[in-house]
Amino acid sequence: MSKIQKKASKNQDKGVKSKYRVRNWNTYNASLVKRGSLTVWLDQDLEEHWYYEGKAKRGGPYTYSDACIWGLHQLKVVLGLNYRSLEGFACSLMTLLGLKVKVPSYSQLSRRAKKLPVAIGAPKAQGRLFLVFDSTGLKVYGEGEWKVRQ
Repeated sequence: MSKIQKKASKNQDKGVKSKYRVRNWNTYNASLVKRGSLTVWLDQDLEEHWYYEGKAKRGGPYTYSDACIWGLHQLKVVLGLNYRSLEGFACSLMTLLGLKVKVPSYSQLSRRAKKLPVAIGAPKAQGRLFLVFDSTGLKVYGEGEWKVRQ
């Protein structure tokens, strides 16, 4: 074993992180910028399925559909937001897109998400990440997977 390998193995035993030296700054900076790249696809029928259209329930009636709550909750998990930030992000997104839908409040999102079966496994994509929001909710695809489904 060389001196460097011995030192690295000692550092790993102690829990010390080894240093990473950047040699190509242009590529490194471009990869950091690319990390923030996000493409969001919204289905044209989203406005039609945003609000609840089922039977009236006991107590306060639902305003928003399960697909709306489920999709926003997935967006929360994928982007690592809390409920208040999710409400603000969704309001901004709908305003930027010119959609005339109201966004559920953070307390509605929290209460309704507890009742919905939400299982999310966001793929660890090497390339771009696509968020597809259609009438059934939000789906997360890596670049290759999205091209196959498209």
